[in-house]
Amino acid sequence: MNENLLNYNKAIAFIQKGHYAEAENLLRTLAQTGHALSNWALGLVYAATGRPVAALIQWEKVSPDEVAAVPDKIGRLQATLQTYEKIFTLYNEAIEKASQKDFASLPQLFLDLFEQGKGMPLPVEIYKGWFLSLLACGDINQFNKALEEVPEYVRNDTAIKAISLKVKESELGSAANRAENKAVSKKHRFVRMGLLAGAAILMLSTGIAVERFLDNDSAKPVSSKEIPERSSLEFVNQEKALKEQIASLEKENSALQSEMDNQSAELQQKSETVGLLELADVNIENIKENGAFKQYRSGLENYRSGQYQTAVEKFEKSISLSKTPFFADDAHFFLIQSAIKSGDDQKAITEIEAFLKESDGNSDSYHQSPYLDDVMLMRAESYLESGDQENGIEWLDRIETEFPNEWTAKKAKSLRVK
Repeated sequence: MNENLLNYNKAIAFIQKGHYAEAENLLRTLAQTGHALSNWALGLVYAATGRPVAALIQWEKVSPDEVAAVPDKIGRLQATLQTYEKIFTLYNEAIEKASQKDFASLPQLFLDLFEQGKGMPLPVEIYKGWFLSLLACGDINQFNKALEEVPEYVRNDTAIKAISLKVKESELGSAANRAENKAVSKKHRFVRMGLLAGAAILMLSTGIAVERFLDNDSAKPVSSKEIPERSSLEFVNQEKALKEQIASLEKENSALQSEMDNQSAELQQKSETVGLLELADVNIENIKENGAFKQYRSGLENYRSGQYQTAVEKFEKSISLSKTPFFADDAHFFLIQSAIKSGDDQKAITEIEAFLKESDGNSDSYHQSPYLDDVMLMRAESYLESGDQENGIEWLDRIETEFPNEWTAKKAKSLRVK
């Protein structure tokens, strides 16, 4: 059996079992080879997992002749974009409140968000923010209840599993202490829970981007009639050592080890905090990649509405933040198109050269990009138009050799005849 077909069937089997992450990994690789049905299926995964813009990008590569349902799916998905924007606005508001240490208002804000997104697939990052807000408020019981009620794809997410594991470890640690010492002090348990809450505070304050959206199960809001009256900031204020730890983490992660070495025996639980931060994927590369996607999405909207100069600026910001994610070549290709449509030919040539340079490097996103032959053809045409026949012919030769079955090869051949 053809390897592409075999992997495609594997991906479909993963989808049927609800293993969306595994299916996505296979389909992304296949889609980069130009496998049309993989673009269609990958779009379905993105749509089902709450990534409407990514889904639309994939479906735009699929002809209605290949999949008749494409136009209908695109129309239905576009109708949800406004609602998604409202949801993301509420989420960003929650992150802003967290950055201002206004943790007490977060639970109700997340409940409002869930109500707005009722019946729609919501990003796992939103659930992560919800869980962290509960931990920041010290409400472990509500966290456990919420974890039981959310969709299965949320519980299966790696970061959510990591947070859940840390909570369980903390609870088991408290139980072990009680077994060893029936008179275990409230202060000791307080510090243990305080460390967990402190890590949640830092992650919420740092911000969690909303671009990684997962699964199509209906989001089930976690109902809660009671919002904890005490904010976790009170915990921090009651334990000077814990406050120093959080301040240290906020200022400079590299200073964490030396700061924690000076803490009391109670603060030797630092490994839990560090582990939670690492397992929750709070790192600068993640933030850059999410920021790159937001700029790309915004630029694509400008491009579609004819605001080409603004689109150029957005796409430039996207690729300046990160050139490694799967959408990097999309952003760069539309940057070239935007420059052309805005009349800036020199900018277009500069970016064409930059795109081709990336494709010769180690970036899979560029090396296997479905736009590569299109960009190569644009470079050949620019050489021919400038009168540089030698370089122009060289690029035409490459296109015919490397992409013999693509339309660009036929175009290259016709340009050679001229």
